[in-house]
Amino acid sequence: MKLKKQGGLAKIIWILLLGLIIVFSVPAIKIVSVHINARRIASVMKNLEDDAFFRVYALSGAENIKKELLLRFDLEGVPEVTSDEITVTEADDVFDVRVTHHYEVKIIMDKYFTLDIDESGYVPIKQ
Repeated sequence: MKLKKQGGLAKIIWILLLGLIIVFSVPAIKIVSVHINARRIASVMKNLEDDAFFRVYALSGAENIKKELLLRFDLEGVPEVTSDEITVTEADDVFDVRVTHHYEVKIIMDKYFTLDIDESGYVPIKQ
């Protein structure tokens, strides 16, 4: 018995499979990158209370906390956060810090992925 070698159909299936993988992975990569940036913002905000630099800047006022926070976001790879999105208010013995940021990423044609970030923390004021 002689077996016939199949040629054309297997190549077409592999090409279609590769095309489907590409179609689904491009939007997934964009969405994952937005979530990674959101986690970076959350990480910086989570560490506000324990960070010694922010405690030193708390002695000189809210504007210095905002400047240091912008530098920290830049170092973490999230430079798209602006000073307008950072709110620093002084309470009794702490500075309340809040960051709100809106991501909007175009996925395919007129379909967008949006993510609103609203993280808050506080910096204690040493007397």
